[in-house]
Amino acid sequence: MKFADVTPIKISVAPNVSLNVWDAGPKDAQALVFIPGLTFSGAVFCHQLDRFSDRYRMVLVDPRGQGDSTTCPEGNNYMAHGADLIELCRQLSIQKPVLVGWSCGNLEAWSFVRQAGWDAVAGLVTVDMSPFPLNSDPSAWTEGAPDELRAVGTQVLTNDEAAAGFWDEYLRDVMWQGPLTQAQYDYFMGLGAGCTRATCHELFCDAILSDYRPEAQDADKNLLRRRALGRHRRSLVQQALPSHAHRGAWRPSHGQSVPPAVQRPPRAVPPRS
Repeated sequence: MKFADVTPIKISVAPNVSLNVWDAGPKDAQALVFIPGLTFSGAVFCHQLDRFSDRYRMVLVDPRGQGDSTTCPEGNNYMAHGADLIELCRQLSIQKPVLVGWSCGNLEAWSFVRQAGWDAVAGLVTVDMSPFPLNSDPSAWTEGAPDELRAVGTQVLTNDEAAAGFWDEYLRDVMWQGPLTQAQYDYFMGLGAGCTRATCHELFCDAILSDYRPEAQDADKNLLRRRALGRHRRSLVQQALPSHAHRGAWRPSHGQSVPPAVQRPPRAVPPRS
């Protein structure tokens, strides 16, 4: 099955909150639930659906406030996102999914585990995001220096013009490796267009203040899992592995089996105002 042939559906997960979801593949197969990064639509995983839907149940999610899911005046935090995901799986009769998080999608996956427990998942794939994004230790695996992250939350994401310039620079200089065509630029910018700046600001601040180290550490004892890292993170994360107890398998995030770009801080494309 091809992504282009799949019609997304809306699933109600909370009062006045519906998630936009692509659900493809055999309904009795192992479910792989893909969760995108900040502002992104689950459509970013279209190539994964094309490749794996012949043998897995592929579920691509637009989280609350992203893509074509409901824009909400509240609940723009990763504990709410995790609860949404738990209810989504219940509504779709999915038991023990493998959760595949990319960037801030990892926080949603860890939130799912924190609330539902390890028995509720069959596996965990985390792509390019620290479970403890804000850390004053310069040797730690973080999403940036505290002053940098503070500036993004208090000066950049509070201003339309500054935010737009920031996303543009971020896509060109950090997220994308190699030449970037106009079509590719427009495509990735469009994937984040469903998220308002206000929602993005709330999610960013919640992400930066999150601490899912207990879940990251417990994953080593409870699950078969894989971590994928962008090339720009490799040496830093290898140094930080003991502090986060990342003893499991990992590999650099490039190639066809992971999203076609990587995120460094949990930010991506210019949301609509």
